[in-house]
Amino acid sequence: MIRNFLMVLLATSPVLGAYYTCVTEANGNTDGVSVTPRSLRHKSSTTAVDTSTQAQSGEPGGISPDINDKEFYKYRESSVEIPKGVKKIGKEAFADSRALKQVTFQAGSRLREIGERAFYGCKNLKGIELLPGIQFIGERAFYGCKNLKGIEFPEGVQIIGDNAFGGCERLEKVSIPASIQAIGAGAFDGCCQLKSVHIPKGVQSIGNSTFARCLSLKSVDIPASMCEIGEKAFNGCLFLQTINFAPRSRLATIESWAFASCALSQIKFSARVELIGDHAFSSCVNLCNVDFSECKRLKKIGTAAFGNCRKLKEVVLSATVQEIGSCAFSGIDGVSITCPQGSLQSLYDNNGQCNDDVVLDLLTHLFPVSTKAATGVGNEVTLISPRGKTIVCKCVGVNGSNLQWECSRNGAEPYILQHSPSYEYVHRDAFLGSLLGGSATQRSTAGLNKKIGSFRD
Repeated sequence: MIRNFLMVLLATSPVLGAYYTCVTEANGNTDGVSVTPRSLRHKSSTTAVDTSTQAQSGEPGGISPDINDKEFYKYRESSVEIPKGVKKIGKEAFADSRALKQVTFQAGSRLREIGERAFYGCKNLKGIELLPGIQFIGERAFYGCKNLKGIEFPEGVQIIGDNAFGGCERLEKVSIPASIQAIGAGAFDGCCQLKSVHIPKGVQSIGNSTFARCLSLKSVDIPASMCEIGEKAFNGCLFLQTINFAPRSRLATIESWAFASCALSQIKFSARVELIGDHAFSSCVNLCNVDFSECKRLKKIGTAAFGNCRKLKEVVLSATVQEIGSCAFSGIDGVSITCPQGSLQSLYDNNGQCNDDVVLDLLTHLFPVSTKAATGVGNEVTLISPRGKTIVCKCVGVNGSNLQWECSRNGAEPYILQHSPSYEYVHRDAFLGSLLGGSATQRSTAGLNKKIGSFRD
């Protein structure tokens, strides 16, 4: 059947030598252009593109079918069908195409790559069904597609680039295949309708801000293969209530701000966790219970890691923890912290003793006086020495610019902790860094110097 074609000049691509220009049948159809091999025209040709296998494959005698950078920049039609011979959609190929609502692919699609910002800012794009074979989705490929509701990644996708789906405000569900190797920073940042995410076995890390500000996300399952959760990975997920760590989890690092401002109520950390970053769980206002008891490798809890977790009542540290950052539990009233035998060994001397000066500086380090509503009154810290002796300290009030602590050793009568007149640090504010990395010295009235702890600015 002979067809008449009318060339439609879109916003012409500035890229020289671009392969396609769009044509549409002169049949009065106003539903948009179906971009198929028969409806694309090579810019240097006056005839429609050859739809033979040779031409689609890009082999000698045919024309490369890839869609070049900015080929259809600000595309004006409502739908597009990508030819099966296309292997790559170039950088900004359909960027800022605000009329575009639907993207489909011909059966047998050979697409392998969607380039950087390929569909960036397509605000009315509602649907795209990716077919098997695609491996790479570039940075910001669908960034700002505010009406995109769902995306299913076929098996074979290996890389989702940085901010690939950032700002997709109506995206509700994401299914990530087992083939995935890397999820980029900010990949789903700001997807405020995203309710569920399945992270498959095999994924080893989540990048910075990957799921930040996903306001509807309620639970996350962390697979056993996961080793690292990046900075701000789930920051600002205001309704995230549950983190489930798979049995035999290999998770070692939770970076700064990773779960800040979430709705978590309790956390039991897996055995291999080594580092809790600065502010990692700060302002989790519903958090009541934190359990590190199963952690076999935990060394450091960062600055303000649990700061302003106003409902926090119980923290059980692991025997391996040696560093606690300043203000780690600031802005809290009535929390009980247990430091088991073996933890914070730098506090103790060779005889397993920990004097009042060191204990008081540790408490000041953990709970600096705040100008906010929470003062630290009612907080309780239990220290168990390397020899099994117990020191229980409870905050009973505020005295000027300092909290007042009552101390009981091995169940004896409690007394108020105070610095001895002869006590001073070699470095002022020594405990404002952490408990390791430097040293503090007690100068007694006898003029003897004694190493009692260590710190890092």
